[in-house]
Amino acid sequence: MSNELRAIAPGAEGHFQLWFYAAVLRLIVQLDTSAAHFPFLEGYAAGLQRYGVSPDAPAAGRAWETQIADWEQRNASSSKRLPLLALRQHASLSSVALTLLMCAGLPEEDARFGDVFAALNGDPTHRRPTVGLLSAWWDDGTGEVRAALRTLLATGLLHVPNAEAPRSEWILHPPALLWECLQGEPPARPAPWASFCPPEQLPDIANIILDAQLARELASVPELLASGALPALIVRGPQHNGRRTVVGALARAAGYGLLLLEGLGSSTD
Repeated sequence: MSNELRAIAPGAEGHFQLWFYAAVLRLIVQLDTSAAHFPFLEGYAAGLQRYGVSPDAPAAGRAWETQIADWEQRNASSSKRLPLLALRQHASLSSVALTLLMCAGLPEEDARFGDVFAALNGDPTHRRPTVGLLSAWWDDGTGEVRAALRTLLATGLLHVPNAEAPRSEWILHPPALLWECLQGEPPARPAPWASFCPPEQLPDIANIILDAQLARELASVPELLASGALPALIVRGPQHNGRRTVVGALARAAGYGLLLLEGLGSSTD
């Protein structure tokens, strides 16, 4: 691992940057000599080289994924949450799926990538990648790319604004809210009926006065939530009895934030 890579601070922003570069690397490798038509890519190629991977090297993509894995392992003990890693684990996403997702989001970070996709699509109005374009960037003899795209679409991680078009011409883009969350910047009010509170703003369970028996019952909950052994937690009781405070404290102890849904009057809301 290069010194520059070691210098990337643990946290969502740094992890996002690494996977963003995985998508940039895939694009540069696929463009090959055509990359010269887009001089801004030279800066990204230089960045990859500083991190220890040359786009011209054989198996550069695999080498970069190894760098990411080393960085993740190096920062595994950090208390900083990595939304991309959590998404990968909970949605069972492969590295191909995660790279596809980041490829679809390249124009979100730098509008000049829109120029690249417009040129590759042969249409100045299509400034995002299509299913056909991204599928061609991988040797998909095993069907992994097709399966990964199906997963990304089925889970809502990618949207298609032109679903009436042939599948190969489907334009792909990530929802704006998802993109913000993956960068570690979830909005406090993602919807009129929802609010989000990050872990650091939630109460510490050690500072909450609890009945001794209840405290013992709750002691193991954060670890179970964090490990995934407990997929859901239901807390029942009358309103205004501290349920939200307790749930928030458990979420913080497990390393999670708290998403509150309010004002939903029926099962169809």
